[in-house]
Amino acid sequence: WRESNFQVLGEVYHVLRMFADLASFDRAGAALAIPPLCDKICDSKLKGPAGETLVCFAEHTSLGFVLEKAMPLLGALRAPKAAADGLLWVNQAVLEFGTASVDIRKLAEYIVTSLKSANAGVRANATKLMGTLARYVGKPLGSLLGDLNPQLRATLDAEIDKNASIPPPEPVRTSKSVAATCAPAEPERAADIGEPEQPESTPAGPSEEELEQLFPRQNADDLISPSAIERLGDTNWKERK
Repeated sequence: WRESNFQVLGEVYHVLRMFADLASFDRAGAALAIPPLCDKICDSKLKGPAGETLVCFAEHTSLGFVLEKAMPLLGALRAPKAAADGLLWVNQAVLEFGTASVDIRKLAEYIVTSLKSANAGVRANATKLMGTLARYVGKPLGSLLGDLNPQLRATLDAEIDKNASIPPPEPVRTSKSVAATCAPAEPERAADIGEPEQPESTPAGPSEEELEQLFPRQNADDLISPSAIERLGDTNWKERK
């Protein structure tokens, strides 16, 4: 994570997205990479790849998990531009995934904390995110905001009232955990409902496990030479890339 060259880091993020596609990838692996990704969410050259990698993690775990790890880090960013860009990323992620796995109370707390910033850009993006959240939660969102000064409360109430009646968009992304939760239940067997059982049909093709066996497995030590590993620590960024 101490890499200073943006092109090399861009390749690192690409590898992280490849790792996320592996069957062995889990929340523990995502949790290790989320903090350094959040640090780059405002970098003009890396916020695209960093944000894309966080979205990839959300698809393979859940948006709720990624936000749970990311919000404390994004909320602690001192640079106003970084904090503002973090809010924009969260807003876009909510619009793409929806709120099925998200802790609404913690998200509301993150927004309220951001609204207390002295920077106008941070407050504007926090207000925008509050409006987006209101589309999913409606007017009851106001009850989650806690004790606020009258001016801030009035601003938030107005934003919630303006957006509460606007239907949220259909999700364009989904997470594995949400998809598993929403999977339809198996239909009742004919014998369970008093009907004669029909003979089971033969599968049309090989199972997923059988297909996996068709792919040869190789030891990575045979594929990656020691010299390639050494080049990852080379002082020349082109060699590291």
